[in-house]
Amino acid sequence: MKRAELEKLARKKAEKLRAKFSDPRYKKVIGKFVAAGLLEHNKVGAYRGHITLDEVIWVGQIEPRVLELLPAIILRRPKLIDVRSEIPEDLRLLLIQLRKGLAIDDFRGIAPALYLPWVNRLGRKAAAPSVLKTFRFQRKDIEKINELKKRTGLNETEIIRKALQSL
Repeated sequence: MKRAELEKLARKKAEKLRAKFSDPRYKKVIGKFVAAGLLEHNKVGAYRGHITLDEVIWVGQIEPRVLELLPAIILRRPKLIDVRSEIPEDLRLLLIQLRKGLAIDDFRGIAPALYLPWVNRLGRKAAAPSVLKTFRFQRKDIEKINELKKRTGLNETEIIRKALQSL
C-alpha cells in the first residue's frame, strides 16, 4: 500500500473511533466507572444512572480498561451494573474460575495479570475472595488442632495456615 492510501485508511478508522467515543453508551459506562472511582477520564464526567451489562461489553470493545474491571465488578460490586441480560458464556466461565481461585484464562484478550488485581481491590475487603475447601481429618488430627487452639488462641483456619507456611 502506498503512503496516501494508508493515511486515508487511518483517517477513516480514526473517524469511526471518534464516533464511538461520542456514543451515549460510552459516556454512560465510563462516567459510571468515573463516579465509582474506578477509572479516571479527562473528557467524560461522572454518571450516576444505570448501566447494563450489554453496554459495558460494547464499551469494552473500544476501551479495554472496562474489560479489566468487569469480572471484579460482577463479583465484588454487582449492584454497579444492571445484569438483566444473560451473562455471556466466556464471562460466566471466568466468574466460576475466579470463585474457585483458578482463573488462568484470558478474558476477551485481557490477560489474568490485568484483571485479577481488580478482584482483590474491589469490595469491602482488600483481599482475594476465599475459596471453600473441605478436608477429612482423622480423629488424632482433630485432637491435635484442638490442642493447638487451646494453647495458641488461634482458630482452626489460622492454625492450618501457619502449618502450611512452615512447610
